[in-house]
Amino acid sequence: MDKNGVGTMEILNNKGKYDRIIDCLFIFLFFITPLSRAGINIITPLLTIVWVAKKLKFRDCPDEKLKYPELHRWVAILGVAVLLSFINAVNFAAALKNFADEYILFALIFIISLDVIKNQEQLKRLFGAAISSSLIVAVWGLYERFGKGYARINSTITGANEAGTYFVSMALLGLSFLLFSNKQKSSKFIASSLFTLLNLSCVFYTGSRGAWLSLFAGFVVLLFLAIKNNKPVSFKKVIVVLVIIILTATFVDLGWVVSRLDSITDLSDSSNRQRIMMATTGLQMLKDHPLFGVGIGQFLHVYPDYKLETANVYTHIHCFYLHLAVEIGLIGFLVFLILVFKVLKTGLQAFFQAEPEQWFYYGVIGALVGFGVHNLFEWSFLNLQVGAFTLILVAIWLNKTNIVEG
Repeated sequence: MDKNGVGTMEILNNKGKYDRIIDCLFIFLFFITPLSRAGINIITPLLTIVWVAKKLKFRDCPDEKLKYPELHRWVAILGVAVLLSFINAVNFAAALKNFADEYILFALIFIISLDVIKNQEQLKRLFGAAISSSLIVAVWGLYERFGKGYARINSTITGANEAGTYFVSMALLGLSFLLFSNKQKSSKFIASSLFTLLNLSCVFYTGSRGAWLSLFAGFVVLLFLAIKNNKPVSFKKVIVVLVIIILTATFVDLGWVVSRLDSITDLSDSSNRQRIMMATTGLQMLKDHPLFGVGIGQFLHVYPDYKLETANVYTHIHCFYLHLAVEIGLIGFLVFLILVFKVLKTGLQAFFQAEPEQWFYYGVIGALVGFGVHNLFEWSFLNLQVGAFTLILVAIWLNKTNIVEG
């Protein structure tokens, strides 16, 4: 072998070492995301260091170019828009901290996730990691309910409402697999049924009304897509899903669920009144600071100046979209919407080009609809665990050429 051949082999071997380290760190990040905020804060910097080192060392290799350059540009533009919100910040230290926690960390997770997902074997390991951690989260949640007697569970995720967002995503992915996967062994079908039952039960035990509404919205969209694309569903699968729904109804207190749902339109409900007052306060803040907002991470610091007399003190508005607009202004919010549009456009193009047996696309679209609906009533996207999990899930969805039905 000539010198050029030896040099090429050495480069490939070195790249392979980096790839293995990055792969292990990335899969562990996906595993730890719903389990530990600290784990995310530790693994993400380590993954970033190795990923950047590889990019710099092998920058002349064609396959090291970043995928989806348009998305990267809009992520960068969003970063500039967020920095512009510093103009109105009353607590600069808090603004810097939130910029690092909410923008830098999420941007790194999203960009690296887009880049490192490359092959089917890796995807299998990612699915295995997600399923394993989801089972831990669900079992711990059920322990909170039945072992500790919690009225509302949150398991390992900060906040019951935010936990509801996570459980909705996993439940919809499970339902999509049961209904639309064409290659199912009996053992895998039974395991998937139990997995879906666990996560569906946990959705209701969070007591999150927004999660329940988002579950319904996501499931309706999932069925709509299946009908629109003439996706056949066997009678056996329908029966199994109905049995899972009936079992879930058996495990939960339906009277409590109905009471919680009835309270959604009850303006005398204290939670509803507080949410309305928070939204009113947020709109006033936006009116006073329309272009650049009050500053990232500044809501809590300016809230006392706007607080209505009977309102409680909260750290955020119970609507992610309004909260984001209030903090980064209408310019930043418009950039965020453009980025979301670009992501959805890319993902939907992948969906319409996908093989008909790819259940994963149906499940992710349903999960994203549920995620979007729930963020109308909560700020789940800014929860580190839920936000990071969703961004990695979106990255898997966008890398459609690597996703093969299993």
